[in-house]
Amino acid sequence: MRIAGLLALAALAVTAGCESEGRVRPAQTTLRFFHASPQFGTFALLRERRPEAISDFGSGSTVHFDSGPYDFNLESSPPGLPPVRHLTLSKDLAPGMQYTFVAVSPGDQPQLLVSEIPTLPQGSANARYSIIAAHPTQGAMDVYLVPPGTPLSGVIPQGNVSFGPTPATFQVAPQMSRLYLTPAGDPNTVLFESTDLVVAAGSDHYFVVHATGGQTPIDFAVTEITGTGLRIGRQGEGALLRVVQGVDDRIARDVILDDGTTTPLFPAQAFGELSPYVPISAGQHTLKLTPVGAPGTEEETVEFTPLAGRYYTAIFAGDTTDGITGRIMVEDPRPIVNQSSLYVINAAGLFDFLLMYVLPPGGNINTAIPRVALPPSEYTSLRVALVPASYEITVQDAETVTVVAGPVPVTFAERGVYGVLMLNAANNTTVDLQYFYDTP
Repeated sequence: MRIAGLLALAALAVTAGCESEGRVRPAQTTLRFFHASPQFGTFALLRERRPEAISDFGSGSTVHFDSGPYDFNLESSPPGLPPVRHLTLSKDLAPGMQYTFVAVSPGDQPQLLVSEIPTLPQGSANARYSIIAAHPTQGAMDVYLVPPGTPLSGVIPQGNVSFGPTPATFQVAPQMSRLYLTPAGDPNTVLFESTDLVVAAGSDHYFVVHATGGQTPIDFAVTEITGTGLRIGRQGEGALLRVVQGVDDRIARDVILDDGTTTPLFPAQAFGELSPYVPISAGQHTLKLTPVGAPGTEEETVEFTPLAGRYYTAIFAGDTTDGITGRIMVEDPRPIVNQSSLYVINAAGLFDFLLMYVLPPGGNINTAIPRVALPPSEYTSLRVALVPASYEITVQDAETVTVVAGPVPVTFAERGVYGVLMLNAANNTTVDLQYFYDTP
């Protein structure tokens, strides 16, 4: 028995790393995927039939699996339709290589930009950077990764990129650096200057230059392919903030940023009105709601950390009896192919739990599921994807099962982006609806 057991262990050691039929398992390969098509919703990258990455715009992921030949499929899921397969790509992935698939859609036609580079050896004394241009209309650019303040006219760019699958790949010594992008051959015109980047020995980075499609005020962004996509900060770039307050007494209020008590960021903000956007710096902030001219009387305080280049809306609601609360909504007003997009802001603080139904004309809310449910802790919805069509919006108080708004007829167009702001009506028993973004 003892000898038999030892023989079994020896056989197991010999076949370790082999599959059940005795074939040696192939070496691993690495695949990055990034969604750089702002006019599309979620993309799924399938290896054969297996989903390897499901990414929203501006995000990506890195996966590892056996090297070898595969068919890769790129799919999206428009609302009300089965998944749409946009393309199939056959690729033989070799061990010791890193592959990057970037989904782009010039002319609304999805395609994959495919690049490959050798795996960076372990223990490298330098850092490696790869940059691919995935913006279909952005011209050729020179790439510099140098210490801050370096005159670009006095150095040679590390690479050049233009729209397509070929990345600029280079290695640099560890140091504090900034990424600069300039038009090809014109070092004096800086199109992009990053915030400070810590260049660490042995690190390996892959950046994508891509369109924003209206998600930000700027035309293009630079994002590193990480688990969620790390957008690289741009020097001097902040965020844009607007505010709405729907407190039940319907009087104006000041909204103060940080310690700016001398001049409120939004002075005398009227009830139910969306303010214009105001630029603020990226990073941690405190937003305070006070009576007009009384900065020491804080009715609500919200802490938030906006990202550079994004739109935000602050919502203050609730009532003066039970308390005022505030929330921050991150906006994403991109038009999406083959769908209508709907965002909902609930500033009707007299109602604890509101349900919004978006149904075909004549639809019965008693036999339907609400498209948006906003309990007391939630003032905003995520993007609701809808089939472009005519609908009726009805709002119901979930506690009393009473209709408090609608049915209101609306028509949502393809690529339309619609916002509905819910406010306490003057009678305090119903809800008023206002529209922002597109008007249905």
